[in-house]
Amino acid sequence: MRHAYITGTGSGIGRAVAVRLLEEGWKVTGLSRSAGPVHERYTHITIDLSDEAAVMHFVFPPLPDATRIVLVNNAGMLGHIAHTAQADAAQQATLFRLNVTTPVLLTGAFLRAYQAMPVPQVILNVSSGAGKNPVDGWGAYCASKAALDMHTRVVDTELRMSGKAHIRIFAVAPGVVDTPMQAHIRQSSPEQFSRVEEFKNWHHEGILLSPEETALKYSLVLNHPELFEQPVFAAKEIQTDQVHRFNTPIHQ
Repeated sequence: MRHAYITGTGSGIGRAVAVRLLEEGWKVTGLSRSAGPVHERYTHITIDLSDEAAVMHFVFPPLPDATRIVLVNNAGMLGHIAHTAQADAAQQATLFRLNVTTPVLLTGAFLRAYQAMPVPQVILNVSSGAGKNPVDGWGAYCASKAALDMHTRVVDTELRMSGKAHIRIFAVAPGVVDTPMQAHIRQSSPEQFSRVEEFKNWHHEGILLSPEETALKYSLVLNHPELFEQPVFAAKEIQTDQVHRFNTPIHQ
């Protein structure tokens, strides 16, 4: 049985990835405050992932029947859009707990639980182009995604050094996806975020990617990590023909 743990399955990319993997025959455990998809192979764990203590107490269970195990660190928040001098300090602290501390803690717990098992394992962190390019009004978010990218690189280095070739870790930026976060961005003012009209136009012109399109590409990474050499990259680098050629057939 292929087992997946996915954070933030209540909506957006996390929910779409959960649905895609369920369609492929995986057993999925979702971790979020909001309920995930209803399915006989879906287990939901209600947890506030910005609560450091709650995350530290989460335990990955033994999986003696596992043929593949993955962790998708998807949950994240953009927070209040504002230049740094006007940013809400408490919300910034929550953002860093959710966007950085939680995936770091879950990655460590996942490795301790399963690294000795000789089955393919993948950790996929949902990154962002904002972790590589400064965006006004998104200071804490940009910094958090940059931190997640670097932690991914460090863990990748450690896995290679220790010869754990059966485990891969990636940070993959999804691109501009039609999620609740995008709706939140469009509600900001030009004073808060100078590019807000550009984001509104993307939505109006219908050029935003769907969560389902992104889930297809993430599924490819989870099922075929051998196709990807670098630990940090963008989903737009995955070619459409790759998705169709290698993606796992439904109900395999």
